[in-house]
Amino acid sequence: MVRSDFKKAVPVLRKAVELRPDSMKEHFELGMALYQSGEFAASVPEFEKVVVLAPTWEQAHLFLATAYIKTGHAREAIAESEKVLKVAPENYGALLLDGRALVLSKHPEAGLPKLKKAAAILPQEAEPHMAMAEAYSQLGREQMPREREPKVNDSPLV
Repeated sequence: MVRSDFKKAVPVLRKAVELRPDSMKEHFELGMALYQSGEFAASVPEFEKVVVLAPTWEQAHLFLATAYIKTGHAREAIAESEKVLKVAPENYGALLLDGRALVLSKHPEAGLPKLKKAAAILPQEAEPHMAMAEAYSQLGREQMPREREPKVNDSPLV
């Protein structure tokens, strides 16, 4: 779907929320359509309603955390991602969001362990590595620390 398709869906989904205000599904779909349309701030109340209606749904907390990050509310994003980490400490999305939010809120030393753990879970993904680079930059290091440099006599051929 392209962004304009999501924008077209918003009025219909708003009507669905009016008709079924206690439906988690309608709030979630409206939140997603708003988010995908680039209306991040408007998506926040919808995702907030979803986590009230479905408090144990981990993905709902992660969507809300993502919307918080997009709207510059890192502290709130941290709170949502940490709710997921309490019950699923190996959740890649929660580790990534928590680490990113901590870096965005100028706490790179707290974000790095989460980002490293996310990178270990899905090493092929670039996002945790990019966030780690930002964290190291905030700490005044231009590069990620390297493991111990190999010595010449470490070679199995010598």
